[in-house]
Amino acid sequence: MTRVRVAIAALVVAGFLGVVGVVLRSISERSIEARMAEELQTLLKADVTALLLWLDDREVVTEYFAARSRVRAAARDLSDRVGRGAAADELRNAPAAGVLAAMFDPVLSTFRYEAYYLIDDRNQIVASSLDDAVGQRVGVETQVYVSRMLAGETVVTHPVNVSGDSSNADVATADMYVGTSIRDEDGAIIGVLAFGISPEEGFTDILRVARMGQSGETYAFDSTGLMISESRFEDELRAIGLLSADASSVLGLQIRNPGRDLRQGDGSQVSQREFPLTRMAADAIDRPYDATREDLGIVTDVNGYHDYRGVPVVGAWVWLPEYGLGVATEVDVEEAFQLQQVILNVLYGVFGLLIVSALVLLVSSLWIGRLQTHLSEVEDIGQYKLEKKIGEGGMGRVYRAHHAFLRRPTAVKLLAPDKVNDITVKRFEREVRYTSRLSHPNTVAIYDYGRTPDGQFYYAMEYLPGLDLDRLIEAEGVLPEGRVRYLLAQAAGALAEAHEAGLVHRDIKPSNLMLCERGGLFDFIKVLDFGLVRNTDTAATQAVTSDDVLVGTPLYMAPEAFKDPRAIGPPADIYSLGAVAYFLLTGKHAFMGDSMAAVVGAQLNKMPDSPSTVRGRPVAEALEALVMRCLAKSANERPTGRELVDALESMSDVAPWTQVDARNWWEANASRREKDGTWRVDFLESVATPATGERVSDSAFDVDLERRGKSDEVSGG
Repeated sequence: MTRVRVAIAALVVAGFLGVVGVVLRSISERSIEARMAEELQTLLKADVTALLLWLDDREVVTEYFAARSRVRAAARDLSDRVGRGAAADELRNAPAAGVLAAMFDPVLSTFRYEAYYLIDDRNQIVASSLDDAVGQRVGVETQVYVSRMLAGETVVTHPVNVSGDSSNADVATADMYVGTSIRDEDGAIIGVLAFGISPEEGFTDILRVARMGQSGETYAFDSTGLMISESRFEDELRAIGLLSADASSVLGLQIRNPGRDLRQGDGSQVSQREFPLTRMAADAIDRPYDATREDLGIVTDVNGYHDYRGVPVVGAWVWLPEYGLGVATEVDVEEAFQLQQVILNVLYGVFGLLIVSALVLLVSSLWIGRLQTHLSEVEDIGQYKLEKKIGEGGMGRVYRAHHAFLRRPTAVKLLAPDKVNDITVKRFEREVRYTSRLSHPNTVAIYDYGRTPDGQFYYAMEYLPGLDLDRLIEAEGVLPEGRVRYLLAQAAGALAEAHEAGLVHRDIKPSNLMLCERGGLFDFIKVLDFGLVRNTDTAATQAVTSDDVLVGTPLYMAPEAFKDPRAIGPPADIYSLGAVAYFLLTGKHAFMGDSMAAVVGAQLNKMPDSPSTVRGRPVAEALEALVMRCLAKSANERPTGRELVDALESMSDVAPWTQVDARNWWEANASRREKDGTWRVDFLESVATPATGERVSDSAFDVDLERRGKSDEVSGG
């Protein structure tokens, strides 16, 4: 009887273990498939996000240069010449063509563009870095895009066939373009500025930001199922006969399912046109998408389908109607679920031990999980991993960080917990919202915004290694006039965009102007800290910024800010920028004093000595007059931001400060930069003050205000 009971117990245990095994296998498979779907979506989202940011950057750069007065003048001049019957040689040798070459040659190398094109409203290329293109009409494949540009759109094309033979994919050569309209002073469209981009060097590189394992790839395709980025498997495609020896997968490969694994064939040429589109391509092209940048509408398939090689894959895909293209990320099924098979084999091999160890593992995993959760809350902010604190102000702390997937260096600003109230939260949100509306290259870029698990507000912005103008003057003393004009024009351009959008910065000062190197451009200015920004058109904003409170830094505040804070408008920013320019030219503040009252009194009642007088030698007349005009007591007498940019760019009596000069300065000081791009403190202590100027700190008040407090906000009536 005992044996029977033992046998029955054994059968019951065996049956129980069998049921548990089946259930565990099913759970394991579903869990692995769900995890695979999540990983595919994450990888695709990272690639698509990087692609959209890349496309946005190209649009912003093109719009910026198309709006420049020199480009507008060149377009008008060359178009007039064409109207008078000018030949290609005359267009190439025209002075306007030389102006464009000088302006755009650095742009081509900086952004890895292949060429630039200036196209008139008759679809004729009137200027280009490619001499053979001048005088030619736009190709048939690109005319539809140029028509949209001439209608006022900013367009980034996907790769198009520029070989002139769209019927033969084997000889197709691909290029892509970003272009926008050029408008005259009255807003009428007079032409198009476009840049050529290599799909292999730009577009394809972006799609390689994230991919899985040895067989994973992300690629793009158009509405006909034609691949428009470079395949990871080009050598393999030639070996199996999908590509000829000299063909590229860009515009040379259809995303079609051959129905069998072509890697097992004899390598003979395969005709793609006889195959249907892959399941992925057919679904992406035919699916009615209502996607946004926040919700891309990504579709996943972890059950498996055949790709364009006939290889079983799993994948995720999305269609981007804004650009007329689809993006897919795929990985071979064999590699994707290799881990699953190992897990299942181990599951059956050690199943008896799993029952015993499960409880121990469960308790341990819960304990470890709680520790990991606690650590992740300390070290992670959403998708951003914090590295170290790099600054702290009245409103919160700033950390250097990087995005978990993009690995991009980022600065993350956290609102201090003791500062959280309705007003500070609204001000914090306002800073993010207003700054993100600005697209000028010299304005700090905002990437993201949210709350930490414990409720702290944060936003992520571009990380800017470098030094602010305050530290630059401490190290260098006064600056050459050309460098002052060069830096001032960049900051004025950023303010001009903000003012035209109805925003006032309200705290322009040297420490909020960061000098850095961006994309190979040296002495690149970034305007920081829009924490005190105000919308001049919004009553709600006035309540948040407290109009009965003085806001700013006294040494750089306009007179009207002391008289009536509600009167602060764009001219106040121009006044502050003029005070910064005075500081850069002389090494001294425009108004000094031993107390705040003395400084405020000087701001209200006195004009500063001219920079020439303080500097002890002449300053270029036009530059000095412009700086003093910015410091006019009456707001109506100051230039607008746009007028300031135009005046600085048109000065002829100031020695130019070129990219060569800037690069030489940065290279000369390269040994004083840390690996992360920041500048060592001993840089400021070891550089001797030039004979042409003195360091700042002429009074106890100045030292106290600029060193210890650098007050962001001054309360008063």
